[in-house]
Amino acid sequence: MSLSPLSYPSGFVITQCGDAQILYDAERFSLPSQRWFDPGATDLHSKPVQSAGGRNAAWFIELCGQGAVLRHYRRGGLAAKFLKESYLWTGLSSTRAFIELCLLQSLVRQGLAVAQPLAAAVWRHGLVYRAALITQRISGAEPLARSRDLVTWQRAGELIAQMHRLGVYHADLNVFNLLLDGQGRLWLIDFDRSWQGVLTHAQRKNNLSRLLRSVNKVFPELGHAYFDALLYGYDTAYAGKAIGAV
Repeated sequence: MSLSPLSYPSGFVITQCGDAQILYDAERFSLPSQRWFDPGATDLHSKPVQSAGGRNAAWFIELCGQGAVLRHYRRGGLAAKFLKESYLWTGLSSTRAFIELCLLQSLVRQGLAVAQPLAAAVWRHGLVYRAALITQRISGAEPLARSRDLVTWQRAGELIAQMHRLGVYHADLNVFNLLLDGQGRLWLIDFDRSWQGVLTHAQRKNNLSRLLRSVNKVFPELGHAYFDALLYGYDTAYAGKAIGAV
C-alpha cells in the first residue's frame, strides 16, 4: 500500500528500502537509506536530544552534511509498557510519521516557522508498525523555557496566534516545543498528532490552557508574568480578537 502522488508534498518521493517504506525529499537527497533512522549508525554522529518534554527518543544527527533531528515515535503512559514503539496499522497514509511530515511541509509553504521535514520511515509488522521522522535542525536553538525575556514571550504568543489563524491545533503545545534560535527567531516543533482544519474558540483556549500548565510547571512562582506576556502577544496578533485569559 502506498500514498497516491496527490497525497504527499511535491518534491517528496516514496520508496521501498529494505523492509521500510521511506518518504523523503528527493530535491535534497538522491536515494535514502534505512541507516538514516538508526541512531547507532556511526556516520550519523548522533547525540541524544536533552529535553524535559521528550521521551528520550530524539537525536541530533549529521545527515549528508547537514544538521538534522531524528525522532522515533514512542508511546507514553501505560501503553508504553506493552507497545513501546508499536502502533496499529491502518494504512501507510495514516501512519503518524507520514501525517506529520505532510503537515510540516504544508506549514513550511504557508510561512509558519516550523522545522523543515526531510524524511520519514515506516516499518510494518503485520497488524502494527514502527515509524521515525527526520527534520532539519534549527541552528543554535534553545527551548522557550530558558528565556526570561518578556518580549520574547510576547513574540511567542504572536507565533501561536499565527499557527491558530492557519487552523492548526498543536497536540503537545508546551514550553519545550517552542524554540528560540541564535538569531532570535521563534519556532514551533513536534507536530505529532497535530492537525489543520477549522479551529473553534474552545479548541484555541484548550491549546493555550495546555501551554499554561507547562508554564506553571516550569515557573511555579513567576509563570503568570511570562504567560501574561505571551497571551498579550497572542490576543494582539489573533486578528485583534482577544480570546481572554485561560
